[in-house]
Order: sequence, then C-alpha cells, then structure tokens
Amino acid sequence: MEKIFFCLSLCFPLFLSPSHAIYISYTDVRYEEANGLLSVQLRMFSNDLEDALRLIGAPEEPGLEESENPHPQIDEYICAYLGHEFHVRANGRPVSFSFIEKRREADATWISLEAEDICNLKTLFVHNSVLFELFDDQTNILRVRAFGKLKNYNLTRRIPEEEIRW
Repeated sequence: MEKIFFCLSLCFPLFLSPSHAIYISYTDVRYEEANGLLSVQLRMFSNDLEDALRLIGAPEEPGLEESENPHPQIDEYICAYLGHEFHVRANGRPVSFSFIEKRREADATWISLEAEDICNLKTLFVHNSVLFELFDDQTNILRVRAFGKLKNYNLTRRIPEEEIRW
C-alpha cells in the first residue's frame, strides 16, 4: 500500500505543472432513431477556442470569457470555424447542422448543433480536427450514442476521423 501512495505522490505534481498541459476537447454525438435527430455537443476550453477563432479573422477579443460581452458576430465565427474543422457524413451523405447555441461553463464553451431527417442510419463518419492548428498534441474525445450503444474514440492529428457502423 505504501508503494502505491509513493507512486501516486510522484505522479501528482505532473498534473499541477503548467509545463504538462493537456489539450483536449470533448464531442458528444447522439442519434435519436425515433425522430431522425442527430445532436452534437462540442466542449472546448474557451481561451483555446478564442485563439482558433482569431486565426480565421475574429476580433482580438471575441468575448467568450465569462466577464466579457460576446462580439456580435461570434456565432458566425464559430460556425465558420466548425464548418472547416468538423464534418459529419451519415450513410455517406454530408450532414448540414443547425447552430443551436453556445454556452459558457466555467472555463469551457459548449456548442450545440442539430441535424434533422437522418433516417435509417447505418454509418456515421466524423472528422473532428478542432484546435489541431494550435496544439500538436491535441486530442478530441468523441462519444457516439446510437441504438442503445455508446462508442468512444480519441481523435488526434494523426487520426482525425472515425467511421462508425451499426
């Protein structure tokens, strides 16, 4: 037991050290077969999203931080960015998403998207390269829920996409 605590005490400082930053985003995709709805929730650190938006021309202060007022066109910048970095195909056909909302939660921003009329889903292709342009070691966690099953994937710069079959 003492060996376990000793090992943990050696590892714990790594989690506190700023030189060992972790770059992750989280994407939850849910398919509701009964109504043909495909919903997506993307979560990423707000400051990282702001940096990515600046690269595509957003103002210096996009306004995603909690104490700031959002830029009037922030939703358009988010949609443009995701349109380039996040793609989904259902049964081989591109999926067009509607932007539902963005919301702030602590130091993260959640972005909600939806697509309707996705019928008889057999395959789902997801390409998620958000924030890869900022961090070489970025990992985008992908969770897909459909037909009562949950599938998890880690997307990286080397493998930024996954095809799921049912």
